Order: sequence, then structure tokens, then C-alpha cells
Amino acid sequence: MRSLYEKIVAFILSVLAFFGLFRPSAAEPPATEPDVQIITHHHMSVDISSKGVIERAYCTDENCTESVEVGITLPMKHTLRGSFDCSDENYRMIDNSTVFVYNTTDFDGYMDEMKNLGCELVRTYSLGNNRYALMKHPYFTVYVSLLCAEGQLRVNIGRSDELAPPQMTGAASGETAPKLWQLSIDNEAAKQNGGMGYILQLSDGSYIIVDGGYETDADAEAIFDVLTQNNPSDCEKPVIAAWFITHQHSDRYGAFYRFTRNYKDAVEVKAFYCNLPYRDFDDIHPQNCKNLEGVMASWPGAVLYRKLHSGMRFRICNADVAVICTFEDIYPFDLSDGNDTSLVFQVSLGGQRILFTGDAEYGESDRMKYLDASVLQSDFLQYPHHGFDKQCKEDFYEKVNPAVVLWPMPFVNHITSGTVFDWRYETRAENAWVKNAECVKKIVVNDEGLTCFDLPYTPEGERICDYASLTGT
Repeated sequence: MRSLYEKIVAFILSVLAFFGLFRPSAAEPPATEPDVQIITHHHMSVDISSKGVIERAYCTDENCTESVEVGITLPMKHTLRGSFDCSDENYRMIDNSTVFVYNTTDFDGYMDEMKNLGCELVRTYSLGNNRYALMKHPYFTVYVSLLCAEGQLRVNIGRSDELAPPQMTGAASGETAPKLWQLSIDNEAAKQNGGMGYILQLSDGSYIIVDGGYETDADAEAIFDVLTQNNPSDCEKPVIAAWFITHQHSDRYGAFYRFTRNYKDAVEVKAFYCNLPYRDFDDIHPQNCKNLEGVMASWPGAVLYRKLHSGMRFRICNADVAVICTFEDIYPFDLSDGNDTSLVFQVSLGGQRILFTGDAEYGESDRMKYLDASVLQSDFLQYPHHGFDKQCKEDFYEKVNPAVVLWPMPFVNHITSGTVFDWRYETRAENAWVKNAECVKKIVVNDEGLTCFDLPYTPEGERICDYASLTGT
């Protein structure tokens, strides 16, 4: 109810308006309903056309049938160079992500247009001159990448519930000296010549694990032994702050399967990190990716960061992580080999940089060459694809400029009993570069046994061990 004062003022204004002495301001237009109906409290995925039209959103929760027509068109469609569907149609409920490539560098303009479409800015990153942004809509996430050297904007549309690692995980406290271990892989029991496993220890005594090796008791035990033998006395049981899986090949994640079966009750895992394609091609199969994420989900309390995009940066205790490349970056090149789905990332710890490349080959190498040398330069390089054919190229290694090369390769071929590590691959220019580069002061092969590096590490002694005497050749 209006007061007497308000009634008097209203009467005076009405009289003035009658004689034309007062013109009331136009009334505010009523708020319009949003064009898109918003369904809240659901994990949403979308159907999106190759032209960038988000047609429909639907809930991915089990037994939920909620869906809605959307009709949102991504901005700057007139500059669209092409798109790449990262997932198989049969697995869209699990992973429905699409990359769009635009011939433009208008990063800020694109973000403004996405905000007008109802997206909220979550986080920004940078790698050299490249810029990245994570945005969120109630129905989907948007990851925008500006690649300056290529003059391109890449936009990834993914599920609404995809998590980005927090910029700080855990407290950068404690007095444990940082360490890096290269594991000796059980190639003999696996009867294979691949495999890879690395462990980092952080200042609070927790660990980062990268891959692990084959699904053998020996490889699982090797991981467990490092964790327990170096666990701080005030920790009840070892804590794995982060477990990274570079790609979906059994010589990488197999040890994680066996470790889960043998030691799940004896160790705590805080989080898993990966970016697996739900595409059926070459030796990559969506069902295997689903199974792997299912094993990760079986660890109580562990968080799964399943979509690490290039450019993301975050800290785990006192380790800084930068995501350098994923399979999403390959387009417009053909994604023809499962090795080129490797998660490439760099860890800065103890004042040094360690670059993990998984099995990255020519596809990812040709993408990473556009990055600044200041981004790629690393003290340690995990040599890609075991030094087999089709790993990364010389121009990539030149930018990395490593002092130490960690070579995940056995000395002996456990299939034919012949010698593997005899530099017969030197006929390939890439391997010859690593063998002869002046910057490389140390090459450490995984068959030398468990190798521990106290960080920061200064290479000394022989450049490479006498592998001939170890193999009897």
C-alpha cells in the first residue's frame, strides 16, 4: 500500500502530465523468457552438427529421459574451416565432444559472442603466445584455443559435467625432497618391447604416477615398492596425488589394472588425469576407454579429470603441470594411429622441467612444432614411442633441447631374444639427432633397472651405459 506522500506525488505528476509539463519515462520492457529452456541439476550432452549448430541437449544420467531442443549456433560460422568429432556415436552418452577450427584469431570476440549465448567464463590459460579459455553453459562446456602461429581458433564443445583440474590441488608444503624414478618394465613376462612407467615424489610426500607398464605382477609391485619404501613416516599409507594415463594402450595402463587388483586397500589415489578418444580406429576402441575409466571410478574418493585440453595449467602440491598436446589437436591432419592419441604434458618440479610424450608420433609432433621453444624446453625428455619408427621429428626435439633423455626401451627383444637397443634405428634422422645432439648429456634406458633422480639433477658420468656388456652382445 502506498503512503500518503507517495499518493500526493503521484497526483501532482499526473496533473503536470495532463498539461504537458511532465513526460513520464518509458516503462522498462518486461523481461523476456530465454529462447532456450534450461534444465538444471542434470549432466547434459548435446547433439551438434558439423556446421556448429547445437541442436538438442539431453541428460546422460542413467534412467533419465530429459531432453530439450536448443538451436544455438556457434559464432563466426562463416570462418569455419572444418570440424572433428572426437567420439563414436555409440558412446555419446559417455563422451560427446567435437572440435571446430576457425580461420580467425579473434579470441576475445569469440568469447564475447559465447557469453551472449549464455556461457560463463570459468578459467583462462596461456602457453607462450597462445591463449585458452574454459567456458560453461548449462548444457555444454566450451574450450577455446587461440593458436597464434597458425592463425587459428579451435573450439571444443563437450559435456556439461566435464571437470577442469583446480589451479591448486593440495598444499605446497612439506619437506620431502623432489624425486623422479624411471621404472624398469617387465618386458620379459609381457613378451613385448614397449611399456613405460614414471613416478614423481612431491614435497608433501605424495606421488605423481605416469602410466606404469604392463599388466604383470612385477610391474605393479615395482610401483608399490617405490611408494612404500619412500613413504614419509608420518603418512599412514602412500598417497598418489595424481595418476596420469597417456593413452589407451595396454603397455601403459596394464600395470594400473594389476595395481588396482593387488594394492587398492594399501594406497590412496586422489585423482586420475587423461583424455581418451571414444573413437573406434586402428587399435583404439571406445569400450576399452570405458573400461579404463570404470577401473578409475572404482577407487574411493578419486576424482577423474577425463578431459585435459591443451593449454590447461594447474598445480599439484609443488608440481606445476602444463598440458602440451592431445589427440584433439591433430585435426585437420588424419588421426590414423593410436599412438597419436597420447597426452603430452610437462611437469615442473624441483626447478626442472620434465616432458612426458607417451607414444606421440608425427601427427602430434607436427602440431607441437608451432609452440614456442620457451614452452617446450625441458631438462628431461621422455623419448616418444620407445625410439621405434614414427616418433616425433627433429624440429620438435630441437625446441625441447633436453639434457637428459629417458628412453623407455629394453635392451633385449623379448620376442626374438635379439638385441633391441643397438642404435640400428640410427638410420632414422630423429634417433640420430638424439644420439648426437650436444645438448643431450645423459641417456637412461629402462632396462638399466630402477633409476632415481634427485631433483634438481645435474647429468654426470657416462653419457649412456655399456649396454653391450649387459646383454652379452
